[in-house]
Amino acid sequence: MRYILIFTTILIIFAMLLSSCSIEGVDNFTSGEDIQEETPGKDQESNENIDRDKYDNKDPDGESSGYLLSETSDDADSQEITGRPENNLMFYSGEANFAFVYPHNGLTLSSYSDWEREYGDLSLNVSIKAVDALEGVMRDTAIDEREALEKGDFGPDSSFSLEPSRKVINTGDVFVKEFLVFGRYDICDVAFERRAVFYNNGYQVLITLLADKDKIAEGMEEYFTYDEVNCLEEKVWAPDGKDDFYGQLVSGQAASFALEWYETFDDIMYLLQINDFKGASAGYSRLIDKRYFEEDEKEKYIIDIAYPQFQSAYAGGMDESINKIIYDETIDPMIDDFKEEILSYDYEDINLRYFLAIDYQVVNFNENIISLCLDIYPYMGGAHGMLYFETINFDIVRNRLIGLKDLFEPGYDYAGTISEYCRRDLIRQMKERGFQPDEEWIEDGTDPDYTDTLTSFLVAPYGIIMKFPAYQVAPYAAGDFSVTVPYVLFEGFMDPDSVIKEYAVSR
Repeated sequence: MRYILIFTTILIIFAMLLSSCSIEGVDNFTSGEDIQEETPGKDQESNENIDRDKYDNKDPDGESSGYLLSETSDDADSQEITGRPENNLMFYSGEANFAFVYPHNGLTLSSYSDWEREYGDLSLNVSIKAVDALEGVMRDTAIDEREALEKGDFGPDSSFSLEPSRKVINTGDVFVKEFLVFGRYDICDVAFERRAVFYNNGYQVLITLLADKDKIAEGMEEYFTYDEVNCLEEKVWAPDGKDDFYGQLVSGQAASFALEWYETFDDIMYLLQINDFKGASAGYSRLIDKRYFEEDEKEKYIIDIAYPQFQSAYAGGMDESINKIIYDETIDPMIDDFKEEILSYDYEDINLRYFLAIDYQVVNFNENIISLCLDIYPYMGGAHGMLYFETINFDIVRNRLIGLKDLFEPGYDYAGTISEYCRRDLIRQMKERGFQPDEEWIEDGTDPDYTDTLTSFLVAPYGIIMKFPAYQVAPYAAGDFSVTVPYVLFEGFMDPDSVIKEYAVSR
């Protein structure tokens, strides 16, 4: 064992030396917002209760699993990443001063804690909230929870956690609590969430990994039943189903997708770094979480914004391209317009507070493409605000935005194919939500001859996600809609030079 530890130490030091080198497009973090690599020290064993064997220099299959960057030339484009799990990314928050590595294939990352899985099998939500900005019960609960964690205690349970899953681990100098959620308010509610909560730099951080509940339930039907009186055709937990299912998870006997969800969270938590950054970061593309909060008591408004910035391990110039598009050209003008509109109002309501919130979902980020959606919610008075969104798809290699037509061969009627598929799927979704679809409304809202009907889309690894805001295909009460159009629908007509060339149409 001591030889393994010595070899591990040598590899870690080697990784640190490599990561200290400045590489075009992969510069080490600098300044107060940046990760500083440090030699592993007193907290080598801090992440207890997690299987560490697969993170040693040899994984269970005997393959090297070190996270090292192999420099093959001075050209950044010729950098060869070796030993790193394919397509893994690093998430970093300067405000709360933490980072972790996560797998991205088929996984959507959201900045909103309660965002429910809308597309893809797995969703990773990372909520970062200033404790001082919380109000009422949420603030009181957060303060109690923070005080308990400072003592290493689990603290109050506000998320319906499964009791056997509760634990507190130590990461660096911060205590983190972990737990699972299998359901909440009633017997009809079934959920698959793994959560972690910690406090740092005055922020509350909540990391949640959600899984497709239907896919898990289909693979482990013996733990579910039906309650047709209360829940119609929805599967619900069988008596003792939660505890028995949890036992299968922790023993590694659950179905493959359930284990994938469970173990993916363990992988993320193992590589979680808070304050004391000692993991090798070179070779990872980075999603850098940014926060903007402003409150004006005189003008009675709150602005609460989360947005991503990107660093690619394969290409430079991101600050002058996609990052500039996200903030300088999209978010900053929204803030200015929001303030300008408020100042133009000539009436005053002492009970009214205006609000602008922006969250994000990143559905794709690799060496070729970034695809993200900004969810924008302004409240300017009235019965409710108006949720809408901006989708941004960016070709990293060609350094340009991607239009829908750029994905297909010239002359192909991609709009007609997408429109027809969306109409059928929207009717299905509305019926599932309990709304009677207005087919004329749907037809107008998906008409490919209208210039503004098929403009909001996301390029995901498993299909093209078409977005429809409230009022485009249904009334406000029905909400907004997303339709995932599978790539197999376009077999033979996708542009072989486009960013989707890596996605097999057989999916």
